[in-house]
Amino acid sequence: MNTWQELSASVEERLTEISSGERGVFAAGIAERLLSWHEALPEDDQAPFTMSLRPLLNSVWEGVLGDSTAFAAVKRGVAEFMLSDFCHNDGQDGPEDAGEPAAAATLHAAHAYLFGCTDFAV
Repeated sequence: MNTWQELSASVEERLTEISSGERGVFAAGIAERLLSWHEALPEDDQAPFTMSLRPLLNSVWEGVLGDSTAFAAVKRGVAEFMLSDFCHNDGQDGPEDAGEPAAAATLHAAHAYLFGCTDFAV
């Protein structure tokens, strides 16, 4: 693979071929890697919003690993985000924390679990 686009296309193709449950596990794994990295940062460098998403990611893990009762917790966590100031269409004028890679990956993993579609896992 010579370019980012080729790698991205390959990942998308592979994610299309697997089950929605497997896509959820993939997305949760990526989010876990990024959130664990963020949690290891010095406290002054940690984004509070990103840190607040640990319970959501834990619920995603529970769900993708087979606990159907986790669906409600994931749904609630996504709803809390959607109703917060972090979900906005203000561009650069709005709060930035939700765009932080670990936060974005966690939110995408939650959506991948809830909806099962390839787009959120990619």
